[in-house]
Amino acid sequence: MSRQLAELLLKERIISPQQFQEAEASAKGQPRGYIKYLIDRKYIAEIKLLGFLGQKFGLPSINLAKFEVKPEIVSLIPADLAKKHRILPIQANQGTLVVATADPVHTAFVDEVKFLVKMNVEAVLTSYSSIDQALTRYYGGASIAAQAIASFQREAKEESKA
Repeated sequence: MSRQLAELLLKERIISPQQFQEAEASAKGQPRGYIKYLIDRKYIAEIKLLGFLGQKFGLPSINLAKFEVKPEIVSLIPADLAKKHRILPIQANQGTLVVATADPVHTAFVDEVKFLVKMNVEAVLTSYSSIDQALTRYYGGASIAAQAIASFQREAKEESKA
């Protein structure tokens, strides 16, 4: 996933070939190792990366730390899927689910989420550190219980309509 993003940064001359090679050597077997390495080594600042990606892909960006997501929205995407693709559902409105991601190059999740939630899916950008913190916050131990409760309540509501 992040190899494609690192290649894009190299192509756009945001990182040097040497920085790319260093990231490649350090990332062996780690799905997001390239970008994590580049950020950790301060070859690129997260805020600069976010700005570049927003401009390149025409996507708005958000600060997840300042965003409160309702448990019923979080429960729309199972924890394993959210962690696998490093995404977080943040809002659902009029048949559209808004999902935060740090890697707009990796869009494989869109079709999977559309099929799962039976809604249109729109992506917004957030930083790598923000998505990591949000996944821990919303899909960590205590919030899994809240997610299960919200899911149970939604199912009970649907059954009572039938």
